[in-house]
Amino acid sequence: MLFIVILIVFDQFYLSLQEEIFRVTTSKGVLFGKEIDAYDGIRGITFLGVPFAEPPVGNLRFRKPVPSGNWEGELNATTYRDACPSDTSYFTNGPFTMSEDCLHVNVFTNRRCLLEVKDCPVMAFVHGGRNLYLSPTALWTNVTIHNWQSRDIVVVNIGYRLGIFGFFNMHPFGKGTHYDTNVGLWDIIEALRWIRKEISAFGGNPLDVTLMGHSSGGNLVDVLSLSPMSSPLFDKQILMSPPLVAEPSKFANKEVIKIIMNKIGCAKSINVFANTQRIFKMLRCARSKSWQKIRDVQVSTNTTLEDFYSLAMDGELITDTFYNRRKFQTPKPALVGNVAKETRHTKIAQDENGNPIEERVRDFCSKYTTLMGYRKTIPVDKACVEYYLRKYMPQEMTDDVLYYRYSASIANANEPAGVYLYIFSYNLVGQASKYNNAPEVSPGHAEDYTYISKTPNSSNVIFTEKDRKIQWVYTGFFANFIRYGDPSKSTPYTWTKYSSSRMNYFDIYFDDNFTMPQMREDFHRSAHEFWNNYTLQLGESFETRSDYPPRMDCFPLEAVPYGVVAHYTNSNIAFDKLLPSLHDFYQILTDYVDYRRNLELRQDTIKTRIIDFKSSSF
Repeated sequence: MLFIVILIVFDQFYLSLQEEIFRVTTSKGVLFGKEIDAYDGIRGITFLGVPFAEPPVGNLRFRKPVPSGNWEGELNATTYRDACPSDTSYFTNGPFTMSEDCLHVNVFTNRRCLLEVKDCPVMAFVHGGRNLYLSPTALWTNVTIHNWQSRDIVVVNIGYRLGIFGFFNMHPFGKGTHYDTNVGLWDIIEALRWIRKEISAFGGNPLDVTLMGHSSGGNLVDVLSLSPMSSPLFDKQILMSPPLVAEPSKFANKEVIKIIMNKIGCAKSINVFANTQRIFKMLRCARSKSWQKIRDVQVSTNTTLEDFYSLAMDGELITDTFYNRRKFQTPKPALVGNVAKETRHTKIAQDENGNPIEERVRDFCSKYTTLMGYRKTIPVDKACVEYYLRKYMPQEMTDDVLYYRYSASIANANEPAGVYLYIFSYNLVGQASKYNNAPEVSPGHAEDYTYISKTPNSSNVIFTEKDRKIQWVYTGFFANFIRYGDPSKSTPYTWTKYSSSRMNYFDIYFDDNFTMPQMREDFHRSAHEFWNNYTLQLGESFETRSDYPPRMDCFPLEAVPYGVVAHYTNSNIAFDKLLPSLHDFYQILTDYVDYRRNLELRQDTIKTRIIDFKSSSF
């Protein structure tokens, strides 16, 4: 599409008093941004809403991104453009407009990078939000400038499609012919291609790009590093608290999409999904609906059991499970870490003194081990119970399964390229985070992110003078890794590279003098050895299964504690689900565990009979 830009005539005298305009020339045309005064006297130059792909509307809805065309005149990049359609019920940084014309990048640079050095390191950021929520337009402009432009880093915040718009899948019908899968991931890839080609115009070095993501954004960074189609597009990676909520599935998201298609009037019965021709008719109908209609229906389904839990194993970008792909991964320099108490969702499996509650430990173990896909689940389940029936151990189970074993596997796979591992253990974040957790349950998931994403003047947080110093030191670690490949360079701290034999990590804690514990060893070694090594031997590795529980199209590890906690406490820890749906999920999982256990016992009996038959003498 040819962008027709309406030029705005500014009052030059007023403009000179308020802000200075900067122009850059890209291969698509000329655009202008403006310089902004953040806080603490730090200034940055912003180019906002720069298109990297055509608006994915009409026949381009549910399709891979198409590179943007040229525009006429000068493109006004002084204000944010629309965010991709999403649910703003839970996460927002204030009002912002949405539309499908959302495939933009927001570029932050400074005078030194743009006018003098012209090859500053680049950080491309992928926001989190379970592939359903948030947007780069919700990231604070002032804090981005303060944290990164002060360190001469060019930042590119990437917009990508979410929910049904970004992760549509109707495998095995119509893929490639009528729609593409994982287009949200392809959006990020197209943005990375844009960075390689265009970022030098903004003062960035196209050959020094760090891809950074938090939470589900960190998971997407890992996915892109595992694929040979995307890994060459960036040079270093930062993964903050990445969760492994589910292995990819060929059928990912089909169940929730069926519901959405039915509610928007594009699928009158379940049989509409039975062949390619019917999928074509359904898509033609869906492409005629407004994005608002589809988004609103999706929001209404977010409260149900069905959800966008997984990524599609599409045979192109994602060809296998993470576990299998990891064996062939090309190592890349990485900074990886977690907070000390990510979720603690399984804490209900211990009493107030930390003693295990056996029934609940057994329940959690049976559901986790069944969904993880071992060839032999029963011995793994038994080992899980023995492992977590120890004082204070039950509370660790969810974090071990979703977070710590995952971070350890990422660190081990990338070790040859140089990895820095950390745990953020500072438990006095308090009102600096919107969660305002008490020290005994802090730091929880995303508490550290407040120092990356918030300003001292954000409406829902309170920064003390110490918090301001913490923000500067903490973001400095990431900035040093982006700039030098070493997070502790030019600091009083010593942060050594990760060794898989020592599993060494940097312990990030801030006392009043800012003297940190610094290096420790054995990053969740016990959990790593149990889940990444021992259980694989007991369970005879993983198998790729597709006999999912009813109403499921993957094995959603993330949702296990939602159902179990609801069952035992009648409380809801899933912010976007209704309690009755969690009770339903618990029963579905319980029945599925029984089904898989009985199936495994029958198969073992048959194998035993075959062995007995072969060993018999006649």
